[in-house]
Amino acid sequence: MVIATLSTGPLSPGDGINYTNVERIMRCCRQDGLILKPDQSLTMINTLISDWAFHGGLSQGELYSTQTMISNQTFFIIFASSMKRDYSVTPSMIGAQSGLIWFYDNATLISTFNESYPLDVSATKCNHLSICLWYVSPLLSLNDSLGTQYALLGGME
Repeated sequence: MVIATLSTGPLSPGDGINYTNVERIMRCCRQDGLILKPDQSLTMINTLISDWAFHGGLSQGELYSTQTMISNQTFFIIFASSMKRDYSVTPSMIGAQSGLIWFYDNATLISTFNESYPLDVSATKCNHLSICLWYVSPLLSLNDSLGTQYALLGGME
């Protein structure tokens, strides 16, 4: 369901009769049924593509990013699964600016995301039995004398 939603393609639950997981389905859409999809479909991160050449054409996992623009600010999502080795992802690798990043499964752990503090994607955690999903929000400035910055994090449920 995650990949279908983030790919911006058609989306339809394929659960058997009486096996529909409504809670899981509603994670990808609003109450009125509008699918919450990004502006751009998932795009593989170039580092992973170039690694194919160094590993005999074998994939080293699924590592993608996508983006959504809201009020002239670009927000990113990073997706990983089936990783065969660890990767470090920086904002420049996905066309993002510095900001804050958090894991979909733990919205209370928010980290700086910039060229000096990349996202470490673990092959142990993001393996063939799991998915990893991170959200990236840009830092915005209040333009005050203190140089205060903030980020919009969205629904943190």
